[in-house]
Amino acid sequence: MRVKVKRSLTPWTKKRKALVQDALKWGIAYLGDTEGVRLNVILTGECSDTLGDAYYDDVSTCTIRLNDHSKESRNRVLRTLFHEMWHIRQYLHEGLSVEAGGAEFKGKTWKSDYWDAPWEVDARRMEKKLVAKYNKYLDNNG
Repeated sequence: MRVKVKRSLTPWTKKRKALVQDALKWGIAYLGDTEGVRLNVILTGECSDTLGDAYYDDVSTCTIRLNDHSKESRNRVLRTLFHEMWHIRQYLHEGLSVEAGGAEFKGKTWKSDYWDAPWEVDARRMEKKLVAKYNKYLDNNG
């Protein structure tokens, strides 16, 4: 996977950007086969209700946008990053497709509440696991 991280003129510090880059490098191993896929990560500071999102642009490009409202803790930034990385995995390997009128995941159509959607439940579960594993990795290698 080719990764490109861009930082807009926002509250993102060089230290926070370095954290995201290191966590990305570590987390890519959990995405599964990503050969030939390009991942764009945009660090933004847009005033938004969301801390991040992910989408699959086309057959070979994925994008993650992370909002840093500067008050968010280091672990919240990591949780958001790993949550969105897990969505990329779902796009690539589990048939996730989200459109305005509904979504598909693992071959099933979903039109109910977003919060209870199976891909969101899965991503929330995995974000916590991945942050714990990443922090353990840092403790052992830092």
